[in-house]
Parts: sequence; C-alpha cells; structure tokens
Amino acid sequence: MLSAEQRQWIELLVSKPLRLYEVVEVGQGRNMCLQDFLLPALPPVIVQEKAGSRQAARFDLLAARVLPVDGHHELSGALYLFPRHQSKDLTAELRRELEGVKPESIFAKEITSVIIPCHWLKLVVTPFEISQLFDHMHGCPRLLTTDHYRVKDWKALCQALSGEADVEGSREEGWSRFFEGENGLPLREGVTIEPGKCSDRVSVTYCTKRYANAGRFWFERIARHAAIFIGREIHES
Repeated sequence: MLSAEQRQWIELLVSKPLRLYEVVEVGQGRNMCLQDFLLPALPPVIVQEKAGSRQAARFDLLAARVLPVDGHHELSGALYLFPRHQSKDLTAELRRELEGVKPESIFAKEITSVIIPCHWLKLVVTPFEISQLFDHMHGCPRLLTTDHYRVKDWKALCQALSGEADVEGSREEGWSRFFEGENGLPLREGVTIEPGKCSDRVSVTYCTKRYANAGRFWFERIARHAAIFIGREIHES
C-alpha cells in the first residue's frame, strides 16, 4: 500500500510534463537556473539539484520534470543530459512533432516522453565519433608527423637554423618555423624542432602530412650534413 505522501508525489509527477531546458547558470553542488528551450518566453526557473549541477555545464540541454516542493523547485528522478553539440537531431525532431500542439496537452506530454528518452538512449549507446580536424590555411587534414634525425654537428645545425628568417628559437628551447596567415595576418606556428632525449637526436614535427613532405626537403636542405634522417613517426591519435 502506498502512503498518502507517496500517492501525492506520483500524482505530481504525472501532472508535470517532461520538458527540454537550457542550462543558464550552474551553482556547483547546489542548484541550476533552467530556461525552457522550446518555450523561451517562459521565465527561467531555479531548481535545487546537487548531483545534476555537478554534471551539467552552461548551455547544455537538460530534459526533466520540474516539480514545486515546499516553496522551491526540484527535478524528478528522471534526468536526461544532452551536451549542446550533440542535441541537433533531438531539438529538430521535437520542434517538428510539437508544431501546432498545445504545450500543456496530453499529446505534447506523450511526444516528449517518447522522443527525449529515445534520443538520450541513442546518445549513451552510440560510440562518440571524433570529427576530422583540418588545417585552415591549406584545407589539409591535420595529422601530426614527426621526423627524427641523428645530429652530427650541433654547431652547424644551430647556425643553419638561425639563418632562416622564419625560424625562431635555440638549442636549449627548441625552434619554431612560422607561416604567414591569410592577408598577411598573424604568423602561425607550422613546424617545431626539438632536441631529443639523447644528446645526438633532434625531432621535427609538422601539423599535416603535406607540411611534413615539403618540410623534410626544407630541413635537410638547410641542415646539409649536420643531421641524418633516421625515420618518420605518424601520430594517428
């Protein structure tokens, strides 16, 4: 048998719809300020929530039932957190299915109670795909590539690098080769040259394979016989 308090709690849960909110502010371990994402004209609400406020970040989307309890607001036990960058499909489907539907209607409650958990479950069980990063200067995929060399003459190598106008640094700190951005705007680092752990080693790292192929020719041209190529390492992840 359920107590009177338990029955009241269940009735309160049934009366409140599952809605999608944007996290406006977070009081870590205390509370959150939420704004109805689909009905932005409604005033934001502050809810007391310990666990959820430790997981949520500002601008995340959060689906829950907001319940009035003893003069404040709390979230029901079911809480669905959606990182903003992974919520596009959810928000698009909700807008489509709720178009022309009264927000407080039973039909609206049924729509959100089906769509939101479905998208959250899909988010949980689907492996996160890392998008391909591109170098914006030439449109090439970013792929860190490092060429390793054995140094035969550090003095000659240092002199060769110091004579390059687009190279800055020293043997102690390492060197960087800079490329000029579009329209002559800020220079950006394109190549890093670092002494290795062994005293006769140096590594040259490029941010794309295209830079690496051209960069090896450049480095070996200026280094001449001061450094000998050993091998290439491609950082897949």
